[in-house]
Amino acid sequence: MRALILSLLCVLYPSDAVITKVKPSDAVIDRSTVKFFVSLFQKGDCAGTVIGGKYVVTAAHCVCGAKKINVIDYKNDKYEAVKAYQNPNRAFNCNRDGPNSNDVAVLEFENGVFANHDPRPVYSKSDEVSKTIWILGMGINGQPDDFPSGNKCRNGKTDGLLREGFNIVDRAENGVIYYDMSPNNSGSQLDKEATAQDGDSGGPALILSNGEWMVAGANSGTDENNSCDWG
Repeated sequence: MRALILSLLCVLYPSDAVITKVKPSDAVIDRSTVKFFVSLFQKGDCAGTVIGGKYVVTAAHCVCGAKKINVIDYKNDKYEAVKAYQNPNRAFNCNRDGPNSNDVAVLEFENGVFANHDPRPVYSKSDEVSKTIWILGMGINGQPDDFPSGNKCRNGKTDGLLREGFNIVDRAENGVIYYDMSPNNSGSQLDKEATAQDGDSGGPALILSNGEWMVAGANSGTDENNSCDWG
Protein backbone atom coordinates (compact mmCIF):
# COMPACT_ATOMS: atom_id res chain seq x y z
CA MET A 1 0.00 0.00 0.00
CA ARG A 2 1.23 3.46 -0.80
CA ALA A 3 0.48 5.82 2.03
CA LEU A 4 0.46 9.58 1.92
CA ILE A 5 1.13 11.89 4.81
CA LEU A 6 0.81 15.60 4.40
CA SER A 7 3.66 17.45 6.03
CA LEU A 8 2.95 19.95 8.77
CA LEU A 9 4.87 22.50 6.76
CA CYS A 10 1.75 22.79 4.63
CA VAL A 11 -0.79 20.44 6.11
CA LEU A 12 -1.07 16.62 6.85
CA TYR A 13 -3.35 10.48 5.20
CA PRO A 14 -7.29 8.96 5.91
CA SER A 15 -6.32 5.99 7.80
CA ASP A 16 -7.69 4.27 10.79
CA ALA A 17 -5.53 1.35 11.50
CA VAL A 18 -2.09 -0.06 11.41
CA ILE A 19 -1.46 -2.95 9.00
CA THR A 20 1.79 -4.71 9.85
CA LYS A 21 4.23 -7.32 8.55
CA VAL A 22 4.54 -8.70 12.09
CA LYS A 23 1.61 -10.31 13.89
CA PRO A 24 -0.84 -7.61 15.01
CA SER A 25 -0.30 -8.68 18.62
CA ASP A 26 3.42 -7.90 18.26
CA ALA A 27 2.66 -4.30 17.31
CA VAL A 28 0.52 -3.46 20.37
CA ILE A 29 1.94 -0.84 22.73
CA ASP A 30 0.79 0.68 26.01
CA ARG A 31 -0.95 4.01 25.50
CA SER A 32 0.82 5.43 28.56
CA THR A 33 4.15 5.16 26.70
CA VAL A 34 2.92 7.62 24.04
CA LYS A 35 1.03 10.18 26.06
CA PHE A 36 0.97 12.55 23.09
CA PHE A 37 -1.41 10.24 21.18
CA VAL A 38 -5.13 11.04 21.42
CA SER A 39 -8.25 9.59 19.81
CA LEU A 40 -10.89 11.88 18.32
CA PHE A 41 -14.54 11.24 19.21
CA GLN A 42 -13.99 7.60 20.23
CA LYS A 43 -11.18 5.05 20.27
CA GLY A 44 -10.65 3.56 16.81
CA ASP A 45 -11.91 6.71 15.12
CA CYS A 46 -9.59 9.49 13.96
CA ALA A 47 -6.56 10.43 16.02
CA GLY A 48 -4.30 13.35 16.77
CA THR A 49 -0.99 14.39 18.27
CA VAL A 50 -0.47 16.70 21.23
CA ILE A 51 1.93 19.45 20.09
CA GLY A 52 1.61 21.82 23.03
CA GLY A 53 0.00 22.31 26.44
CA LYS A 54 -3.34 23.08 24.81
CA TYR A 55 -2.94 22.08 21.14
CA VAL A 56 -3.58 18.92 19.10
CA VAL A 57 -2.87 18.51 15.40
CA THR A 58 -5.10 16.22 13.31
CA ALA A 59 -6.47 15.79 9.79
CA ALA A 60 -8.97 18.43 8.68
CA HIS A 61 -11.25 15.83 7.06
CA CYS A 62 -11.72 14.26 10.50
CA VAL A 63 -13.55 17.30 11.84
CA CYS A 64 -15.65 18.28 8.80
CA GLY A 65 -19.14 19.14 9.96
CA ALA A 66 -18.38 18.42 13.63
CA LYS A 67 -20.17 20.78 16.02
CA LYS A 68 -18.33 19.37 19.03
CA ILE A 69 -14.84 17.87 18.91
CA ASN A 70 -13.58 15.85 21.84
CA VAL A 71 -10.41 13.84 22.29
CA ILE A 72 -9.63 10.86 24.54
CA ASP A 73 -6.18 10.62 26.09
CA TYR A 74 -4.11 7.70 27.42
CA LYS A 75 -6.01 7.77 30.75
CA ASN A 76 -9.37 7.70 28.94
CA ASP A 77 -10.03 11.26 30.05
CA LYS A 78 -12.02 13.35 27.59
CA TYR A 79 -11.39 16.95 26.61
CA GLU A 80 -13.48 19.16 24.36
CA ALA A 81 -11.84 21.54 21.91
CA VAL A 82 -12.70 25.21 22.24
CA LYS A 83 -11.46 26.20 18.77
CA ALA A 84 -10.21 24.65 15.53
CA TYR A 85 -7.79 26.29 13.11
CA GLN A 86 -6.64 25.81 9.53
CA ASN A 87 -3.83 27.37 7.56
CA PRO A 88 -5.47 30.52 6.18
CA ASN A 89 -3.33 30.28 3.04
CA ARG A 90 -4.28 26.64 2.38
CA ALA A 91 -7.77 26.17 3.78
CA PHE A 92 -9.30 22.71 3.52
CA ASN A 93 -12.59 22.37 1.61
CA CYS A 94 -14.68 19.50 3.01
CA ASN A 95 -16.75 19.25 -0.19
CA ARG A 96 -13.90 19.31 -2.66
CA ASP A 97 -10.41 18.65 -1.35
CA GLY A 98 -10.57 15.27 0.38
CA PRO A 99 -7.54 13.70 2.00
CA ASN A 100 -4.05 14.74 0.90
CA SER A 101 -5.03 18.29 0.01
CA ASN A 102 -4.54 20.91 2.73
CA ASP A 103 -5.72 18.22 5.15
CA VAL A 104 -4.66 19.59 8.53
CA ALA A 105 -6.37 21.19 11.49
CA VAL A 106 -5.04 22.35 14.83
CA LEU A 107 -7.40 22.03 17.79
CA GLU A 108 -7.19 24.32 20.80
CA PHE A 109 -8.23 23.28 24.31
CA GLU A 110 -8.33 24.93 27.71
CA ASN A 111 -4.94 26.23 28.71
CA GLY A 112 -2.54 23.62 30.06
CA VAL A 113 -4.74 20.51 29.84
CA PHE A 114 -1.97 18.62 28.01
CA ALA A 115 0.94 19.88 30.06
CA ASN A 116 1.72 16.33 31.26
CA HIS A 117 1.07 14.61 27.93
CA ASP A 118 4.61 14.76 26.52
CA PRO A 119 3.82 17.21 23.68
CA ARG A 120 5.80 16.52 20.51
CA PRO A 121 7.75 19.29 18.81
CA VAL A 122 7.00 19.91 15.14
CA TYR A 123 9.61 18.80 12.60
CA SER A 124 10.32 21.84 10.45
CA LYS A 125 12.91 20.55 7.98
CA SER A 126 12.23 19.23 4.46
CA ASP A 127 14.64 16.28 4.38
CA GLU A 128 12.20 13.44 5.14
CA VAL A 129 13.17 11.19 2.20
CA SER A 130 14.97 8.00 3.34
CA LYS A 131 14.21 8.72 6.99
CA THR A 132 12.29 6.29 9.20
CA ILE A 133 8.80 7.36 10.25
CA TRP A 134 6.94 6.04 13.29
CA ILE A 135 3.16 5.71 12.90
CA LEU A 136 0.51 4.99 15.54
CA GLY A 137 -3.16 4.06 15.31
CA MET A 138 -6.14 2.30 16.88
CA GLY A 139 -8.07 1.54 13.72
CA ILE A 140 -8.42 -1.68 11.74
CA ASN A 141 -5.53 -4.08 12.12
CA GLY A 142 -4.05 -7.18 10.54
CA GLN A 143 -1.56 -8.18 7.86
CA PRO A 144 -1.89 -7.54 4.11
CA ASP A 145 -2.80 -11.15 3.31
CA ASP A 146 -5.86 -10.76 5.58
CA PHE A 147 -7.32 -8.22 3.14
CA PRO A 148 -7.44 -9.61 -0.43
CA SER A 149 -9.82 -6.89 -1.62
CA GLY A 150 -10.53 -3.23 -1.07
CA ASN A 151 -13.94 -4.10 0.36
CA LYS A 152 -12.42 -6.34 3.04
CA CYS A 153 -9.92 -3.62 3.84
CA ARG A 154 -12.64 -1.01 4.27
CA ASN A 155 -14.61 -3.39 6.52
CA GLY A 156 -11.67 -4.36 8.71
CA LYS A 157 -12.23 -4.77 12.45
CA THR A 158 -10.97 -2.68 15.34
CA ASP A 159 -10.22 -3.98 18.82
CA GLY A 160 -9.49 -0.84 20.85
CA LEU A 161 -5.74 -1.50 21.06
CA LEU A 162 -3.03 0.95 20.08
CA ARG A 163 -0.44 -0.28 17.58
CA GLU A 164 2.78 1.12 16.23
CA GLY A 165 4.60 0.62 12.97
CA PHE A 166 7.61 1.97 11.10
CA ASN A 167 8.34 2.73 7.49
CA ILE A 168 10.78 4.55 5.23
CA VAL A 169 9.85 7.75 3.42
CA ASP A 170 10.50 7.16 -0.29
CA ARG A 171 9.18 10.43 -1.68
CA ALA A 172 8.17 13.87 -0.47
CA GLU A 173 6.70 16.58 -2.65
CA ASN A 174 4.20 19.42 -2.38
CA GLY A 175 3.90 18.90 1.34
CA VAL A 176 3.05 15.20 1.07
CA ILE A 177 5.20 12.37 2.43
CA TYR A 178 4.86 9.02 0.61
CA TYR A 179 5.76 5.51 1.69
CA ASP A 180 4.67 1.97 0.86
CA MET A 181 4.76 -1.45 2.47
CA SER A 182 7.25 -3.89 0.97
CA PRO A 183 6.02 -7.41 0.12
CA ASN A 184 7.24 -10.21 2.36
CA ASN A 185 9.56 -11.50 -0.36
CA SER A 186 11.23 -8.13 -0.94
CA GLY A 187 14.05 -8.69 1.51
CA SER A 188 13.11 -5.60 3.52
CA GLN A 189 14.42 -5.97 7.06
CA LEU A 190 12.70 -2.97 8.61
CA ASP A 191 11.43 -3.96 12.05
CA LYS A 192 7.65 -3.62 12.46
CA GLU A 193 7.15 -2.34 8.92
CA ALA A 194 3.59 -1.06 8.65
CA THR A 195 1.13 1.34 7.07
CA ALA A 196 -1.67 3.36 8.58
CA GLN A 197 -5.24 2.53 7.54
CA ASP A 198 -8.89 3.50 8.05
CA GLY A 199 -9.33 4.86 11.56
CA ASP A 200 -5.81 6.25 11.79
CA SER A 201 -6.59 9.53 10.03
CA GLY A 202 -5.01 12.48 11.73
CA GLY A 203 -2.72 10.30 13.81
CA PRO A 204 0.98 10.96 14.25
CA ALA A 205 3.79 10.36 11.81
CA LEU A 206 7.03 11.05 13.64
CA ILE A 207 10.66 11.40 12.57
CA LEU A 208 13.66 10.97 14.85
CA SER A 209 15.81 14.09 14.95
CA ASN A 210 18.69 14.66 17.36
CA GLY A 211 17.47 11.82 19.56
CA GLU A 212 13.88 13.12 19.78
CA TRP A 213 10.75 11.94 17.97
CA MET A 214 9.16 14.95 16.30
CA VAL A 215 5.81 15.12 14.53
CA ALA A 216 6.41 15.50 10.78
CA GLY A 217 2.82 15.00 9.63
CA ALA A 218 -0.50 13.32 10.21
CA ASN A 219 -2.18 10.44 8.41
CA SER A 220 -4.28 11.77 5.56
CA GLY A 221 -5.08 9.29 2.74
CA THR A 222 -4.18 6.88 -0.01
CA ASP A 223 -4.91 6.70 -3.71
CA GLU A 224 -5.21 2.89 -3.90
CA ASN A 225 -8.40 0.81 -4.03
CA ASN A 226 -7.03 -1.73 -1.57
CA SER A 227 -4.89 0.27 0.81
CA CYS A 228 -4.21 -2.81 2.98
CA ASP A 229 -2.35 -4.63 0.19
CA TRP A 230 1.40 -5.08 -0.27
CA GLY A 231 3.49 -2.74 -2.36
